[in-house]
Amino acid sequence: MKKIFLVLLFGFLFSGNAYAEEDVYYCKLKNPYKTSKDKYEYTIIWYKWKLHNLKLEDGKNKELILEEPAKTKASIKVKKGEEEYSYNGFKNNMSDLEHYFVFIDGANIIYAYVEATKFETAKPVKWEITSFDNAFDKITKGTCSKL
Repeated sequence: MKKIFLVLLFGFLFSGNAYAEEDVYYCKLKNPYKTSKDKYEYTIIWYKWKLHNLKLEDGKNKELILEEPAKTKASIKVKKGEEEYSYNGFKNNMSDLEHYFVFIDGANIIYAYVEATKFETAKPVKWEITSFDNAFDKITKGTCSKL
């Protein structure tokens, strides 16, 4: 009986990634500067089960400006030519087929909308991204694959 229980337990633990801790998206974007041949890439990690409360408060008097519960953590690594930088952020919705990511680091912000656009056997296999990076001050588009 113990062996059957252990087989079932391990079967549930290792069956697919339905309850994976994180999803990773590798995205290639068009460089917004037409004269540049540098590659522009994102690696986005969505920590699906790391819930956080988002609080925005006034720095002087600690007045609460905004409080949003249950935001999931996300991080992004941006590669622009040879330059790389990373930000932490959050996912602003609960869907598995479209993602609204916000990444912030001091005065810098990246907003990324990632949407499933092609499906095979009811599973998304192609993703498209629309992004705004205030370093460029432009909207960029591209494609992503889920790693």
